[in-house]
Amino acid sequence: MAATIAIVGYAVWTGWSASVLGNALLTLSFLAVLATVPGLMWPCVYTLTQDALIVRAGLRSIRVPYGEIRRIEPTRTLVAGLSLSMNRLAIRVGYDDILVSPRDLAGFQAALQQRVDAARVQDAPHSG
Repeated sequence: MAATIAIVGYAVWTGWSASVLGNALLTLSFLAVLATVPGLMWPCVYTLTQDALIVRAGLRSIRVPYGEIRRIEPTRTLVAGLSLSMNRLAIRVGYDDILVSPRDLAGFQAALQQRVDAARVQDAPHSG
């Protein structure tokens, strides 16, 4: 992607894009980026395991222990995230949000919140 930005910047700066070779290289660079994007986003899978949420988006995988999740709320932000949908859940972990968009937003949120609540009860200090 950085190479495409550099080529486009150079082409615009020098007027090189007016040539046949320049147009061919710009087109190939654009197609290379277009072919790369699906690999960064697909498949997008959310798995609720016994102790953590696993988010897999393309080649990237994030494991979030339930005890580290501070808040789960619906959002329609334009901020880039691990999903292409606008209907998302913002999962607050520390000071960061992980944006996910499962098909059944409400069902996923309820199941995740149940696991987060159980982790909090389990981690709470016991008085005795």
